Amino acid sequence: MKSVDTLPSTTFSGRRFTRRQLAQVQQTVEQFPKLSRTELARTLCEHLRWTTPNGKYKVESCLSLLEALEAHGVVRLAAKLVRKTPQRRIATFENDPPDPPIDDALSAVAPIRLQAVGSSGEERERWKAYLQTYHYLGYRQPVGAHLGYFVVSEPRQQKLGCLLFSASAAWALAPRDRWIGWEDKQRKKLLHLILSNDRFLVFPWIHVPSLASHVLSLATRQIAEDWVRTYGYRPVLIETFVDPTHFAGTCYRAANWVLVGQTQGRGRLEPDHQCRTSKKDIFVYPLQSHWRQCLSAAPRAAELNKRYRNERRASRTPAIDDGFVALWEKVIHLFHEVAAQYDRKWRVRKRVIDSLILMLLIFRLVCSKNAQSYGTTIDDLWDSCEKLKLPLPQKNSIAPSSFCAARQKLDEAVFQCANQRIIAAYAGDAGPYRWLGHRLFAVDGSKINLPRELRAFGYQTPGELAPYPQGLLSCLYQLQSQLPFDFDLVSHGNERLCAMRHLEVLEENDVVVYDRGYFSYPLLHRHWKTGIHAIFRLQESSSTVIREFFSSLRTDHEATIDPSPRARADIGSQYPEIEIVPLKLRLLKYQIAGSTFCLGTTLLAAHQRYPLHEFMEVYHGRWGIEELYKVSKRVFVVEDFHARTERGVKQELFAHFVLVTMNRLFANRADTDLNSTQTSALLNPHDSSNPAPSTATVQGRKTNFKNCVRVLERGLEELLLLHRHIKDAVQRTFRLIVGRHQRIRPNRSYLRKSMRPETKWHPSKESKQKKRTQSAAASLLPA
Repeated sequence: MKSVDTLPSTTFSGRRFTRRQLAQVQQTVEQFPKLSRTELARTLCEHLRWTTPNGKYKVESCLSLLEALEAHGVVRLAAKLVRKTPQRRIATFENDPPDPPIDDALSAVAPIRLQAVGSSGEERERWKAYLQTYHYLGYRQPVGAHLGYFVVSEPRQQKLGCLLFSASAAWALAPRDRWIGWEDKQRKKLLHLILSNDRFLVFPWIHVPSLASHVLSLATRQIAEDWVRTYGYRPVLIETFVDPTHFAGTCYRAANWVLVGQTQGRGRLEPDHQCRTSKKDIFVYPLQSHWRQCLSAAPRAAELNKRYRNERRASRTPAIDDGFVALWEKVIHLFHEVAAQYDRKWRVRKRVIDSLILMLLIFRLVCSKNAQSYGTTIDDLWDSCEKLKLPLPQKNSIAPSSFCAARQKLDEAVFQCANQRIIAAYAGDAGPYRWLGHRLFAVDGSKINLPRELRAFGYQTPGELAPYPQGLLSCLYQLQSQLPFDFDLVSHGNERLCAMRHLEVLEENDVVVYDRGYFSYPLLHRHWKTGIHAIFRLQESSSTVIREFFSSLRTDHEATIDPSPRARADIGSQYPEIEIVPLKLRLLKYQIAGSTFCLGTTLLAAHQRYPLHEFMEVYHGRWGIEELYKVSKRVFVVEDFHARTERGVKQELFAHFVLVTMNRLFANRADTDLNSTQTSALLNPHDSSNPAPSTATVQGRKTNFKNCVRVLERGLEELLLLHRHIKDAVQRTFRLIVGRHQRIRPNRSYLRKSMRPETKWHPSKESKQKKRTQSAAASLLPA
């Protein structure tokens, strides 16, 4: 055998080898002479790491390498096994398809869906039979990577046609290569980035104007993502050939495909280059905006592999569905409707500033620090709208003084109204967020420091020496969807009064979870009267009945809450409309880590006497929501107010809750997709060897809320004002949100340590406990 040094070239099957690698190939062939050619090719692919972008061995390319080396006398291969080539069965229909004819407008069969055809199975055979029977060229088995589709009408659930794409672009095509600007070296290296639309068929009994061009547009939007998921790299261009003796190519022109020239009529398999077929029109369609840059460069193999790896990672991000896009379109319309509604209340002279601009500016104020001026915020909004080519009321940005004056005219209730409308639109998607058939809510209140100027509006300081007045910010939120349902800022500190007002937005049979300090007879009476159930965490001092239950050995008891005469007098003076009667309350008790918890609930009916663990999960589940809202207050820095009036402060606080609601719409959808075992990004639908992931593999992930806030903040104008390309904007936002997720790690083996820096005046609980432990240890030491 000859040495590898005698080879005139070391490039085989599109890959350039080193002579050392070829020497290793020669050694492997000599070492395993009894291996079949296919087994030898698989072994060499493993040694050389010769794989397709999606990780499969390039066996056919390796067989071509071995045959080329044998022709040069470098290796000696085992004789080929002569086998009878099996005849491929031509797929046909035994009976004509029973599909009814359609002669209607495109709107009557829309929306159209492209249904991928697998590599085997009954659907594959039907797809082949359709092409063989009704396409003028028939069906020919595609070679190499390919994807097939059925064209399906969603409302009629009927197949309308077939498509076939393959990675078998013409090896040399002068008009195409000139149009791209290809040299021979670039073409050999990057030809696989061009797909060929080998077959396109609309069934002869389908007569729908503009259907063909619409299907081609859908295909060009979908094929790149499907190809990445299936074969591991993103195609850049599609080409197809149209025989002008049969068709005019009207649908390709209507779908914005580019006619670059005609073939020579030789056919791709004619070795003597004689013109034996009709000349075909060549149509191409770029799949990327920077297609010329991708096809004109001559990247190294390492650069290509890096690009393919990044494309595979990007393709694993689940795409948002049309249902969520439709929901967000509703959100946009609701914002505009609410803004127009409040315009009619205050915008008398129809000047430049309207409610929608004010809401967007207040959103930007909430997302910025107090150090950022009004002028900077306004300029940022104008710059963002100009970049997006969104219409503005005037070319130059408005004056900060005009913004300040207009803010005082806009009622802060505009944000409460917008939030309620959004939640009403989301109600259809909130079905899974139920607990045993009930909508589940919780109430959380916190006192916040306000600007000094709000003393004039009735807000009091907590003490004589306190510099800032305080207000009570109370919020009713849905426990599982984490959406704020109702919120308000009040000057009094009575959380129970706020809780009673929150009940006005709820429905009968809803359940509200309360922490310590909320339980009182008036609140319990309000729940009994409205039919809204409650779960209270009870304190031992709440009443005599509860104190006795704490000290008893019972863990489940139905008690009667009947106020004492003195308590009745106090309740009657504060709530004269209440008719004081004995009320039933189910008491539950359990211990966790040495601490005793006592819960009281109004769920008393036989079918509502749920086991203890259900109530435990519900009550302790609210802690995560409290942490979420603590994070939101720190991310938005809600106490860093720009305004110095009660209306301005409420505008910023309420806008903060609307931003949380919009964030949760995206985050809830992202959490669902991240934890769904059916996420298509985790599976290769065309690879039967890829098993479905287990539940443990995909469960326990959630979106990063802080990242979600920042992503939505950057694209707020685009998401609320850009109507024409809203689907692209929503898809881009969703990808940025779902791409930054974190794992939920239960049963952590080490204690969680907070990285929050200690403040000078308020040491953390851990520091206090550490000091107490050190003091106790020091007191035990001998003097």
